[in-house]
Amino acid sequence: MKTVIVPPGFVPSPNTCTDPIEAKKTLYKCTICPRDPIIFETGLKAHTQRVGHKKALEIKTTGHAAPQTTTSISSGKKTSRPSASKPVMPTPPRSDASSDVVIVQKKKIARPEIEDATALPVAKDPAELKRDRGRQAAEAYRGCREVAENLVKGLVAEMGPSRNWDHIRRVRNLAMRMAHEETPEVDLKVVEFLALFHEVAEASSTPSALTTILAPFLNHKLTAQVLTGDHIAVIMYLLPFVPWTVEADMRKRDVWPAHHDASLALCAVQDADRLDGMGVEGIVRFAQAMAVEDGVGMEAEIEDGETKKNSVQAVLGAMIKRSEGMKTDSGKLQAEQRCKTVKAMLEGRKQERRAAGPYRAAV
Repeated sequence: MKTVIVPPGFVPSPNTCTDPIEAKKTLYKCTICPRDPIIFETGLKAHTQRVGHKKALEIKTTGHAAPQTTTSISSGKKTSRPSASKPVMPTPPRSDASSDVVIVQKKKIARPEIEDATALPVAKDPAELKRDRGRQAAEAYRGCREVAENLVKGLVAEMGPSRNWDHIRRVRNLAMRMAHEETPEVDLKVVEFLALFHEVAEASSTPSALTTILAPFLNHKLTAQVLTGDHIAVIMYLLPFVPWTVEADMRKRDVWPAHHDASLALCAVQDADRLDGMGVEGIVRFAQAMAVEDGVGMEAEIEDGETKKNSVQAVLGAMIKRSEGMKTDSGKLQAEQRCKTVKAMLEGRKQERRAAGPYRAAV
């Protein structure tokens, strides 16, 4: 018969296995380990070599655990030092009902549990990160544009009736549309802010005065987020050249820079400003301006055949002449359509005046 050597601390345990083969094996319970594991007789020796079993046996016999050993990086030798953690205090022994062996219980250390796994940070998909950056950039641009619009609205309130916010808004929209249709591609940021500030630039006497007026916009934190230093430099350089009166005067003196005609952003804003003074919209703007000036009417001719400076005939003729200065393809096409409207109005006016001429009744 095979003799089984049972190490100290193990007591026989009832075998309740239903399997006929397993039921013939002898089971032992370890009274030294905190959880009292049940072990087959063939695993007794292996169990005694486990680290947990050795620590439990040492605590039972000495009352405390052995000091931890560390390895020095420089020398590679193992040195003993006290454990940095709190010493394990022996707990009161309890007696097992089936034997006289004293069992030492090991205190369990409570570990924090994560209640909600969704609270952990999750890495975003690159496409989602790109969309987030796009939304943030769009929000910053809207805020920057709102700062510029509020500044312009406050400034044009002190200008004449023809320089109002509705005119600036129409010029901005026309310029953006024409610039988008141009080739090569135009920087729409430069176009939009050129259009927004073009009336302010026309009312400013010098570039330094213009910089002072636009300081609330130029120094705003949103402007720094949306516009680069190159953007601001280009906008401030081109603004004084936007008004068509400035270009006409410089061309008359032969000092107009030729490279300005190659600036698509400047050309788009100039064409948009001229277009808004043509066609039906131009006639309405002229009527609004004349309505607030005393002693100025919209009569066409005087009895001696001369024409007033602000007469309907002179204004409509100026609109047609203004179309000759268009620079962009889209501006030329729209100017041609508005000129047809003006010419039709002139022809209709002639017919109306002939119908309202002197009546000579037959004798």
